[in-house]
Amino acid sequence: MRRFLMRRLIAVVPTILIVTGLVYALVLLVPGRDPAVFLLGDSADPALLERFHQELGLNDPIYVQYGHWLLNLAKGDLGRSIRTNERLTTEIRQRMGVTIELAVGSLAVALVIALPIGVWSAVRPNSLIDNVGTVFAIAGAAIPNFWLGILLIYLFAVSLGWLPAEGYVRLTNDPLDNLKHMIMPMVTAGTAAAATITRQTRAAVMEVLRQDYIRTARAKGLSQRLVITRHALKNSLIPVVTVLG
Repeated sequence: MRRFLMRRLIAVVPTILIVTGLVYALVLLVPGRDPAVFLLGDSADPALLERFHQELGLNDPIYVQYGHWLLNLAKGDLGRSIRTNERLTTEIRQRMGVTIELAVGSLAVALVIALPIGVWSAVRPNSLIDNVGTVFAIAGAAIPNFWLGILLIYLFAVSLGWLPAEGYVRLTNDPLDNLKHMIMPMVTAGTAAAATITRQTRAAVMEVLRQDYIRTARAKGLSQRLVITRHALKNSLIPVVTVLG
């Protein structure tokens, strides 16, 4: 196992270098992506643009620029934003908390919706719950997130006035106000994920329920609840966890 992990970790290094190198080169080669022109404007003085290129090292070959970027990355320096001129590490640190909170909350919403519907749909195929779950899965995958978010804002913020339409309050400052600001983004992002997880859960549980050990468990007299929770659900969650990752 240790050798396997070491081989996998070593194989990651060239993969990262190839991917980052290609992305770095493609970004610089795309027309109209000159950072100097982006910051100073199309009508900027050519001398000013040239000085900006010199300061940023944009006149160097792409492989030299990429090498400098790798060296700075090894030192923990991601550079500065061409929009705000702030350190990227600072901007990432400022946004990391709310990003993690939104990701965890969205995943919790998705699991609360998807697991019960997916399991019940698999246990009772072609039932009302299964049909409703199928419609929900199709709708969740088809509805754009931004459109669902606009509908939620219009309903709960504009029409009903229950939730704020914008802003953010730290969880440590006011947990209840934080939940009011985050619940709509969490539901918006979690609904799309729930649609995928629902389909995956239903397919995985139905596949496990056809296995011989499930028939054996039922033949031994175990109740349907025990068969599902103790045997079927645990084994069917393996592909679901892969989707969650």
